[in-house]
Amino acid sequence: MNIHEYQGKQILKRYDVDVPVGQTVFSIQEGIDLNEKLPKFPLVLKAQIHSGGRGNAGGIKFVNSRTEYESSLQELFEKKIFTKQSRGEGRTSRAVLIEERCQSIRDFYFGIIVDRNLQKVCILLSDRGGVNIEETVYQSEIKKIFINCDEGVDESRFSAVFDQLGLELLIRKKFSNLIRNLYNAFFELDATMIEINPLVQIDESNLIALDSKWNFDPNGLKRQPDILSMRDTKEEEILEIESAKYNLSYIKLDGNIGCMVNGAGLAMATMDIIKLMGGNPANFLDVGGGASVEKVSKAFEILVSNPTVKVVLINIFGGIMRCDYVAQGVVNALQNISEKVPIIARIKGFKEDEAKRIIKESRLAMMFVDDLEDAVNVAVRQAQDN
Repeated sequence: MNIHEYQGKQILKRYDVDVPVGQTVFSIQEGIDLNEKLPKFPLVLKAQIHSGGRGNAGGIKFVNSRTEYESSLQELFEKKIFTKQSRGEGRTSRAVLIEERCQSIRDFYFGIIVDRNLQKVCILLSDRGGVNIEETVYQSEIKKIFINCDEGVDESRFSAVFDQLGLELLIRKKFSNLIRNLYNAFFELDATMIEINPLVQIDESNLIALDSKWNFDPNGLKRQPDILSMRDTKEEEILEIESAKYNLSYIKLDGNIGCMVNGAGLAMATMDIIKLMGGNPANFLDVGGGASVEKVSKAFEILVSNPTVKVVLINIFGGIMRCDYVAQGVVNALQNISEKVPIIARIKGFKEDEAKRIIKESRLAMMFVDDLEDAVNVAVRQAQDN
């Protein structure tokens, strides 16, 4: 689960990380009405959307006067913001963060993530903070410190990195406190990512977080009511929200081949094969190992609700999953759907014969292909033709 920048900065302050003086407004009029609470000029106005690259997309404005402030505020609330992460769909901001502009001596990048291969927490540091940190030339300069969760943060392990970055004693202490505090926050709040870019040095002993990105483990939200209250479902994909209600693993993608698969590994492999054969999956969808007829039916309805889907590929290997449940679920869904798309099905395993009989008796158009490569080839060709 993602949250907005202004919410992330509220958390940073709880963990003794400095942020700029600021105020968040939720309408143009609220922003115009600010008087005493308005920070001092020059100001930075930031559209609050769940997407990176806002600056390059016009979602961040630097203003020096009241006139510039009001016109920029109106623009940020009214314009659609198209970023590299918005999948070609513009985002409209429903909140704007207003902050004092800070003068920086040095810009840093700071992050905490989980390295699942090493089963360790990874702390990331670089003195190349700011825009374009994603570029390979800058990524190669990011320092990585791996932390054994059983041992916790050993500050002596950061000395070499601090030396490489040329940090003086006072700012080292500030960095050490920030790392320790946010490492604790990472676990206490069930976070999966913390990112500050840029983290700026404003004098010999102080750091200020100019941005804040957090991601949280959805499995931990039941014990994090404060974090859950920050969720903005209007910034999330509607179909992904709907699928979560039925305990379905669904992620919308940019392609036009809808995929329904049982098992995350098989789903990933199916998407890989589609890409290798020149197609583009429209989604990741794992219905699970023991899905009911009703769950399969809902999964299919969600899948075809995506208007970009031109063809559906069903790839089921029945073990725990009963193939006849899949067939009946798809049949039930198709009876409630007016818009029909071609369906290619590879259904193998437990109750396979019963599944094929259910489909045949329903007299619904569906092509059975036993070989996965052949099934994907057919799906890719039909998606291109449609």
